[in-house]
Amino acid sequence: MLITISLMSREEGEIEKLLYKCYDKKSHADSDVIEWMYVYQNAVEAITFMDNVMSYQDKYDVSIWIKINDEDMVEVTQKTHPEITKSIISDWNNEGSF
Repeated sequence: MLITISLMSREEGEIEKLLYKCYDKKSHADSDVIEWMYVYQNAVEAITFMDNVMSYQDKYDVSIWIKINDEDMVEVTQKTHPEITKSIISDWNNEGSF
């Protein structure tokens, strides 16, 4: 299972600050980055990162987008977050990865 998580911001420096908060260390993202992407092969790591970003969503002007395998990329919002998490777990379970 491949899970692509993208962070996007119109404001320079926001992604760098958010990644610093999520990882509690300096990220490798430049301060002028307005889009960041990472492909996860581990569903638990992807969910953990997504949850962490969502916990800071009200503090940073950053949107989070996710693509699971070959599906369309969708925005993760407070409303869609629980359903996306369930979908990842369901797909992962169906692949026999648990």
